[in-house]
Amino acid sequence: MDTLLEHLFTQVSLKASKKGLTFRIEIGEATPLVLIGLPTHILEVLTHLTDNAIKFTETGEIVVQVGVWNESETPEDARISEGEPMPVVLQFCVRDTGIGISSAKISELFEVFTQEDGRARAGTREPD
Repeated sequence: MDTLLEHLFTQVSLKASKKGLTFRIEIGEATPLVLIGLPTHILEVLTHLTDNAIKFTETGEIVVQVGVWNESETPEDARISEGEPMPVVLQFCVRDTGIGISSAKISELFEVFTQEDGRARAGTREPD
């Protein structure tokens, strides 16, 4: 986990500082140091989310928070049998001080691509 977050910090803090933004990573106390899974996929998703946050944030900060999802809220299918290593469900949150999404548009959040307003913005893999 440390390596993944260090890589993310190195990658994102440079981009953020070029725009005059602050970038922080907050790690919850119970967050495990070792991650068994697909860290490259997690890094890819976090990179896209933070790139998007940088694109739409003119001033302020971007914060990535990682912590253990409350076990009482962990889906049953994520739990394993007694005697095996205890899995945890991690929760990642990317917050920024960017333009946000209006309450009128929030219902469209998970529909096929839409944009809050008509401003021209490139995708995360294209330069602005």
